[in-house]
Amino acid sequence: MLDKYKFPNEDYNRGLQGKRLLDFLDDVEAFEIFSSKEKIKDFLNNIGPEEFIDFITKINNILRNKKISSVTIDGGDVVLTGIVEQKNFPKSEDKKRLIVDLLEGVKTMDDLNEIAAVIGATITGVHLFKDGNGRTSRILYKLISEGYNESDESKKGLKDVMSFGGRNVVDLNIHSVEDEINKTIASDYASDFRKNRCIKSAQSIRGEIEYNPDIEKEKQRLTDYLIDTDSLYMFYAIYNFLSEIGELEKFLQKFFKENGDLSRSRIDTKKLFSEISPKELEKILDKYYELKTEFVKRFIEAMTNNPEKYLDDSGKTIKDKFFERAKIN
Repeated sequence: MLDKYKFPNEDYNRGLQGKRLLDFLDDVEAFEIFSSKEKIKDFLNNIGPEEFIDFITKINNILRNKKISSVTIDGGDVVLTGIVEQKNFPKSEDKKRLIVDLLEGVKTMDDLNEIAAVIGATITGVHLFKDGNGRTSRILYKLISEGYNESDESKKGLKDVMSFGGRNVVDLNIHSVEDEINKTIASDYASDFRKNRCIKSAQSIRGEIEYNPDIEKEKQRLTDYLIDTDSLYMFYAIYNFLSEIGELEKFLQKFFKENGDLSRSRIDTKKLFSEISPKELEKILDKYYELKTEFVKRFIEAMTNNPEKYLDDSGKTIKDKFFERAKIN
């Protein structure tokens, strides 16, 4: 049913996108799929990951004025650039696996408001598409939490969340609990960094280092870029890699107080990248992207089937913290 919906690739404004979205929802009989809690739960329990991705991709294409002739997720290894910081996301091949985890996780939940929020936040956290992830997530939130019928009120609710002010109505940001999730990552992948008083940042090295000449220029540029834009997760990746091969001490610069006590330490990235082999650098980069995927996996687990495993320093669950910070009007 979903694959028959087509429309020309024209430059529609958001008002006309809203009309197209409503036409699409009518075409796939969304008023039946999302008519009650029981039917919404049945939809989520039985839809497969490929069909789910197909459904949300068609919604995203509508929001981006794209022709739906083939259904592909085009987020790739996209980077989100903001006013203050940039966000790097899981690799393209890991995104579909995270959607599988998401669909399995929400099967353990009962509250549709919570299910809708977790699905919406994960869509933005995975960043399946080059653009429109926020609007796509807000539409899914509305469909799942409130259902859908052919009333003017139901249609207005969808148009509101896809408007330019939609974020003021619903804002589901996975990064609202990133500090809490990052602590669990640090505990498992860089467990003794506190003992070493190690600065949790990979030293910025752009233009300051001569890489091992065997390392391809493209890999050098990628490494520089990841350190510049996501030094924390590059630190986790490097620290974990050096710990696993038993060479952390070799590349750990230590600074001492006058009395001889350790003041702080940091990883000497200049020395590291001038000495490691291409294969070793590849392992660090693989670890980095593994950790970006792990971040989303832990969010899904914390929100769905194992919230009591993920507590903040006060003993409150990360799930509770997320819902305290989510904007849902």
